[in-house]
This record gives sequence, C-alpha cells and structure tokens, in this order.
Amino acid sequence: MPLERGSPIGYDARLMVFRFSMVSGSEVISCEVSGSAMDRLERGIRRYRAPDRLNQFLRLRDRIEVAAGYLWDAGDVSPDNKVRIFGKHFRDR
Repeated sequence: MPLERGSPIGYDARLMVFRFSMVSGSEVISCEVSGSAMDRLERGIRRYRAPDRLNQFLRLRDRIEVAAGYLWDAGDVSPDNKVRIFGKHFRDR
C-alpha cells in the first residue's frame, strides 16, 4: 500500500535529522530525513540552523515524501521499522 502524507514532527539537533510521519492504511510510519539530505536537495546549501529546518522540510516535502515512499515500497527500513532518508538517496543535481 502506498504511503500517504502524515505530519511533520520536528528537527532533532542531536541526531541532525528532521522527523516526520507517513501513513500506510491505518499504520503510522516514523520517518527521518537527514539535514545533509535536505541540503543536497537544495544543491548543497548548508546555511540552515535547527530553527530553519522546519521551513526547509516544508519546501522540500513533496520530494522527501516520494523518496520515503520508494524506500518503504522497497522494504528499505530500519530494524525498528523507520524510514531513514540520507543524502545518498538523492542523485547529485
């Protein structure tokens, strides 16, 4: 079943990931995208601080969620059933 949009959760500065959820049927899927992955989507710009990551995520949300869907469909999830997106999941632009 394809993933559907969930909710933004927030930036974890300690792990340097933005957390968000996606939904598969009635199941809520925890997802994370690294700050470096979001920076890669914006062509390597690295000027974002923790308070700016929500706006960056919202700008890039469609592309991030597509990547999460591909990883989920491929079964590429962590042992705790999270979808984790890193810079390597986006081709260089």
